[in-house]
Amino acid sequence: MEQVRGSDLGIDAIEIAAINKGSQYFNNYNFIDIQTRNNTVYDPLVNPFGKRIKQVLQQCKLLAIAVEDSLLEEQFPLVFQETIHLQLVPLVV
Repeated sequence: MEQVRGSDLGIDAIEIAAINKGSQYFNNYNFIDIQTRNNTVYDPLVNPFGKRIKQVLQQCKLLAIAVEDSLLEEQFPLVFQETIHLQLVPLVV
């Protein structure tokens, strides 16, 4: 019976599928895991209209820095939103 993975697994589901198919993709390319602020969902809301906006801004800034750094290193960032996983693939010119 084929295993079905939920979308909540995100990049992990893709990685497991690659392993099951014998792909070396995740061994061939570097990746960066950017720390998330998922635990802030347990914090009390300060403003019901801008829910956790400071944490969202911090997360966007971290992601922007990682994407910029990878581009400066001539890597193409593939961004997977789960734990924020950046897969670095060499740029082909």
